[in-house]
Amino acid sequence: MEIRNSNVTLIDKHKLMNDDRQTTVIMLLQQRDCKEASSSALEERGIHMLFSSARWFCGKVIAEPKQLFGLAFKMLEGKNVNLRVVEKEDLPLAAEWLNKLDFFGEYNPLMQMSKADLQKMYDNLSPDERWFFIEKKDGSKVGNIGHRPVGKAQEIGYAVLPSERKKGHCSEAVMIMVDYLFLSKDIVRVQAHTDVRNDGSQKVLGKAGFKKEGVVRKDAFFWGEWRDGCLYSILREEWKEPRILTRTEKK
Repeated sequence: MEIRNSNVTLIDKHKLMNDDRQTTVIMLLQQRDCKEASSSALEERGIHMLFSSARWFCGKVIAEPKQLFGLAFKMLEGKNVNLRVVEKEDLPLAAEWLNKLDFFGEYNPLMQMSKADLQKMYDNLSPDERWFFIEKKDGSKVGNIGHRPVGKAQEIGYAVLPSERKKGHCSEAVMIMVDYLFLSKDIVRVQAHTDVRNDGSQKVLGKAGFKKEGVVRKDAFFWGEWRDGCLYSILREEWKEPRILTRTEKK
């Protein structure tokens, strides 16, 4: 198997216990240093381990190895943008964006949040919930996207800086996220809510293969009124295969 993503760290030894937080792994770092760390410690560093009997996922490289091993990564790579896990040191920027009224715009709740409040939210994220920055290839951050569990599904949410909208960044980020979620989690669907008047967000979801399921009346209260929302989803059988994240076979 050929790995072509320099952001990937190989894990060549591991011991799975009943409780995943007790999982022990030996990380073979790119510097060829070896460290032993628990999965919970890796999570604190924003590094995720994906274990699957069928496929292994490592950024934009997917393969089916003959022997069991793991891959840890911190970035999902697309053609024009990457998704990078938000880490603790990124929270000041995340809070700055959150408190800008034009970042989420008129179709999302009006809110103000302190850095301390955001830190509490970050610390209480579940193992199946994660925040990512949307980054251009030069490393500049243009937005964010996240996912959270909803029953046997995952729900996504996203926002892009006003100056970076209508450039395709959000559409690609959503496609990357859908690939990532279906490849890494045993879920039946990925869904998203959007304001009924938010044509831009609905176009993004449509490009990513989502279908409109219906209107949720009085779905959310923001900007002084109760507003209707649209529920969109894509099922695993509709997704079928990755659109952005690609597979490479052993040569």
